[in-house]
Amino acid sequence: MSSTSLTPPDDLLPLIETAAELRAVGNSWANIAKKLDRCERTVRRWKTVYRRHWQRLFREAEDDIFRQVACMATTTMANLVINYDDPNQSRNCQFMIGKRREAILANQRLRRDRPEPAISEYWANAIALIEGQSDEELRDGVLSFVDQYREKSREKQAEEAPRLLPEAVQSAEGSNEADNRGQQGNGEASG
Repeated sequence: MSSTSLTPPDDLLPLIETAAELRAVGNSWANIAKKLDRCERTVRRWKTVYRRHWQRLFREAEDDIFRQVACMATTTMANLVINYDDPNQSRNCQFMIGKRREAILANQRLRRDRPEPAISEYWANAIALIEGQSDEELRDGVLSFVDQYREKSREKQAEEAPRLLPEAVQSAEGSNEADNRGQQGNGEASG
């Protein structure tokens, strides 16, 4: 038998899903085959032939069952905790509090044990982009960035430059007008 996992045909996938669900709740292969109106050998082979799909479907079915059972257990325990006639009420409360504490501590350990990413997604994408460029593309990109940075720096310096007071602007304009009249007079005298 090949170690590769085949993809089941679309019409077979719902049957495999049902078989995985039935197997997850403990049904025998014979019982599953009977419910699906298939040969037991065929149903057993789905687990091997369609291994990747079977594993995913079986794991999902197990997770669903576990959640259902956990919810039922929680409901039952909650009812026992509020049942004042139950002689084990205090033990039931202690059990529920203990399980809740264990869950909180496990969650904290998971968060604490989870390593921080070495770099953020932004920088990982930036590095991948840079590594994918040729030397020429990289050089052109850096030069373009430097040109843009210089232009923005010049614009910022121009905006932040000390502004002349209105009197100074008028006096500068007045001296320009006097210079212009003087040049016109010189032009007439020489003509």
